[in-house]
Amino acid sequence: MFDKNRKNYRRIPQFGPLSKAVLRGHDHRFYLVTPGNVLHTGYLKDTVWIPIAAPKNDYRFRNGFDDTLHGLILGATARGLKIINKKMDNLQVWTTKQGLQDDYIYDVLVDKKGFLWVSTNQGLSRINLQDSTVFNFRLSDGLQGKEFNSRTAGIMSDGTFFWGGTKGFNYFRPEDVHINPFLPRVTLTDLKIKEKPFALPIYIGEAKQIELTH
Repeated sequence: MFDKNRKNYRRIPQFGPLSKAVLRGHDHRFYLVTPGNVLHTGYLKDTVWIPIAAPKNDYRFRNGFDDTLHGLILGATARGLKIINKKMDNLQVWTTKQGLQDDYIYDVLVDKKGFLWVSTNQGLSRINLQDSTVFNFRLSDGLQGKEFNSRTAGIMSDGTFFWGGTKGFNYFRPEDVHINPFLPRVTLTDLKIKEKPFALPIYIGEAKQIELTH
């Protein structure tokens, strides 16, 4: 713990090395993952640890986000996104079974509308907790690459999201991202060879095969 007045660091004696995560919520509650992948929750008074819940072995995560909108702690893990109720009485895990592109989660952010955004090894995904739907963004949507990196996501003061990856970074305002669920079918309406109409025995939109000379 860094003491701003003394300008030095002091060790919290209750813990040894921390292996995964240190997250401080908006209510000043700490979430600490110790060796053995055990999650501890509590408060710090000076350097004294005040636990508020029993350690949880299956609630571990690498790094997370305090989702004050839903009252949740969102944990990024190598085996999916862990959604932890702050009362520590409920745990959900989102993986490819629920629609994500990959189980390896690097970072997670929450936008103003309550959508969860997660970066993975296979792109970026947006989760809607209200209807349990997932939309996956791919390279064709403008991603810097499929793979992102841990602790590279952040929200700027104007609401812009930043996500760092192996080939650069993406940035956008979530409210400016409009998803069109309708994917129109591609239809051929005309065929020209050297800018001149090419005659076919049937309408090109109904042709299953077209043979051309070299």
